[in-house]
Amino acid sequence: MNHKDSDIDLFTAYIVPTIDILSGENIGNGSHNQQSTELDIVSHEIGKIINELIKGNINFLVGTLSTTILCQRKHYLDDLKQLLNEYGQTKSCKNSIRGLAFSNYKKYIINCNSDKKEQLITKKCNTINRTLLFGINVLNGNGFKFMPTFNQTPEDVTEMLDLFDKTVIKSKIPEKTNPKPFRDFLSTLRIKELNGEL
Repeated sequence: MNHKDSDIDLFTAYIVPTIDILSGENIGNGSHNQQSTELDIVSHEIGKIINELIKGNINFLVGTLSTTILCQRKHYLDDLKQLLNEYGQTKSCKNSIRGLAFSNYKKYIINCNSDKKEQLITKKCNTINRTLLFGINVLNGNGFKFMPTFNQTPEDVTEMLDLFDKTVIKSKIPEKTNPKPFRDFLSTLRIKELNGEL
């Protein structure tokens, strides 16, 4: 959903050496953030990404499923996306999506004190409703879809929140994500790293 004034958000993955995990020197599962005026880089160890995808964390779903890929190692990202499409479309994402949407609604709309309040509110309403629409599509069994929203208002957000809640109740998709395929994927990566195949 980039526009000419967008900053650049990078979501990156790294892997801790498996020997460090086996020796107890490192447990993996870490995260790092690096921010500047125009660039926001978030780096996560692959174990952390896998755990958060199993939980349905919206930030990790969006980061992993992004259609803009700057670089990837071999086919691993494609394999992970395939796992998400096959096993990750569950209600596990509902709390993360609603929590993010509602906290942003409170922070940026109800409690907004900015000088550019109207412009900021429209931007935040667009972002909130894009997130809710993403969740509604998943809950309706329509897959992971990134769809734009324009000129959204606080009233549109409250309507979308209500629609999201109703969609959760009516949804027929599985309640939880089966962790096994994701754990198997992670185990394979750890073994490949240990054997120098990554």
